[in-house]
Amino acid sequence: LLSYDRDNGEHTRSIATSRSATTMTACRHRLAVLEEGEDDRAASVTEYTVSPLTEHVRRTHTTPFVIKSIACGAEHTLVLAQDGRLFSTGSNQHGQLGRSTPRERSSDSELAPVYCMPSERIQSIACGYFCSFAITVEGELWAWGDNRYGQLGIPSTHSETVLEPVMVSISPTFKVKQVSSGYAHTWVLSRQQNQLASTGNNQHGQLGTGDRVSLDGGWNLLQSTVPIEE
Repeated sequence: LLSYDRDNGEHTRSIATSRSATTMTACRHRLAVLEEGEDDRAASVTEYTVSPLTEHVRRTHTTPFVIKSIACGAEHTLVLAQDGRLFSTGSNQHGQLGRSTPRERSSDSELAPVYCMPSERIQSIACGYFCSFAITVEGELWAWGDNRYGQLGIPSTHSETVLEPVMVSISPTFKVKQVSSGYAHTWVLSRQQNQLASTGNNQHGQLGTGDRVSLDGGWNLLQSTVPIEE
């Protein structure tokens, strides 16, 4: 990837990894994807332009918008445009693409918009294994996708699969600065100094509660005793 970036004279803006692929954005409008293939080699795909400079770049895709950032889950990718529009591609088995109807997989070449949320206000994005998150400039957290363990901060009894973005309430004064999600649990960092919240599966103590009690739709609020940097 670094060779691809250097040889093309393009500046890499963001890199994200999934279970079987590494996605990078180069320059302002170019999206490149590295995927595993047989014998650790990547195969070419005709619908994309393949760089002759490296065998590892499987395909590049030119977008009609300026890319701000990207995020990858296990089998899906989110792309945030500079103007705040949000796009998704990949597997939608758990509703992680933010579309009303789940499908096993969207077309490789399809970067479709994520609707049902105030796109012009999106500041940052993140992915869990099979779920997706967006944070607005006001510090609101939106979530969708796999919720079998309550990792979206929404009770799984309400829905184990959230097909469209839903605004998540942590506490009346909690404004989200950053979110990070694993396979079945999620942590968020508040804009308030050193304040954190966690939710989801706690089988291995990953919520930091001092026990192994999982939280299904509730949030565990923590105050760090040391400064936290992004």
